[in-house]
Amino acid sequence: KRVKTDRLDSLKLAETLRANQLKSIHIPSTPYRHLRHLIKSRDLFAKQVISAKIRIRSILLFENIPFPSLPQKGSYWSSLLIQKLRSLELPDPLRFRLDQAIDFLLFTQQQLKSAQKSISTFSRQNPEIHRNTLFLTSIPGIGATITAHLLARVGDPTLLHNPRQLSAFLGLVPTERSSGQSIVKGHISRVCGDRLINKLIQGAWTAIRLDPELRDFYTRIYQRNPRQFAAQKAIVAVARKLTTRIYRVLKDQRPYVIHKETIHSPSETR
Repeated sequence: KRVKTDRLDSLKLAETLRANQLKSIHIPSTPYRHLRHLIKSRDLFAKQVISAKIRIRSILLFENIPFPSLPQKGSYWSSLLIQKLRSLELPDPLRFRLDQAIDFLLFTQQQLKSAQKSISTFSRQNPEIHRNTLFLTSIPGIGATITAHLLARVGDPTLLHNPRQLSAFLGLVPTERSSGQSIVKGHISRVCGDRLINKLIQGAWTAIRLDPELRDFYTRIYQRNPRQFAAQKAIVAVARKLTTRIYRVLKDQRPYVIHKETIHSPSETR
């Protein structure tokens, strides 16, 4: 077991193949592979935008310079803030470094917009991806960015067999280390990576505001868990619940319809 050579590996592969124990993998078709390239570029630029903002803050913090304040809440990183950063009176070396960071931020923001536009154009030009995009975006909490990332990772939805397969592939099922009567379940597996899972969880927060069924589901999970972990466990459960709806609309090829809360008349309540 401590010796590994090509000869031993080939022998092991041959024996496994003869026993019919080798499992084939699915290679995504060309459109989904191309979409995956665009998604990777988009995520890279999004990460660089965040890094550029942190770098600008750290430059000012290192020199104990207050970060510019804005009159309106939610207007951070707007053109007004950039103008204020450009107008700060700073020594030449610090001015040069801050300007370089600002230029990099503006460049990466433009690249991010370009990548998002390319994703949107590519999705519209491919009939299958465009059709599935319309179905997925009908689900509350699932926007264009999450949809594109989902389709790029999942590929052809006809290959999905059940909702559990999709949630396991995305990494929204708990890990488990059980033996005998001892059952220990841990955090979610996250086998698909953090980026898509984080996007789904962000979408789940929107979904519970728009979908009464998911809001009730979130409340039930929240109430049955300790207060310090309740919100985290409940929203992950909602994200996993979203995968069942994602699976259904893709398999049935139909948009999702929100079931509104039933309003009873006074006679019905009596």
